[in-house]
Amino acid sequence: MPGIFKRAFLMLVMLILSLATPLSAPIAQTAGQEPLHRLADLLDQRLELGVEVARAKWNSGQPIQDTVREQAVIEATVARALEIGIEAGLARQLITDQITASRLLQQALHDEWRRTGQPPFTDAADLRRDLRPKFDALGPELLRALKDAEARLQTATGRAAMRSAGAEAMAHRPEAVRERALALFQ
Repeated sequence: MPGIFKRAFLMLVMLILSLATPLSAPIAQTAGQEPLHRLADLLDQRLELGVEVARAKWNSGQPIQDTVREQAVIEATVARALEIGIEAGLARQLITDQITASRLLQQALHDEWRRTGQPPFTDAADLRRDLRPKFDALGPELLRALKDAEARLQTATGRAAMRSAGAEAMAHRPEAVRERALALFQ
């Protein structure tokens, strides 16, 4: 007898869910946009940290490119991505594009500061103590956003929507930086 009630209850739940689906479809479509905007916002946040890195490196005289650190970030990102079910190549391309976009941004800033004779910044963050922990915290968030957006990004329409969301989120960035940050979504 308890098995009959359990089956009846499950059938009732399935019926309610099937009736609710048409009503929730517009909500699902709107919600489908959200992961793309979240991903775009996180990519821009990463670039904003790149501005702070540029300031720190300007003060210290460190080169913009740090191949050893970049490789470590790429490998750590790929390892985290695999843990949450993101394909290694996708994660590698995303983080490589973001590192390259940040490098382009930093180089443009350094070129401008060199041209204008920018003195050292008095309020620049410390690269290791302040900024790297922020990058390290942003990395898993970026991967979760990529995972949430992954299904949408498999379609041309989804990639176009991502490019649009990214262009909006990064409108204040140089065009070459935006293009590199969004290269994966072409």
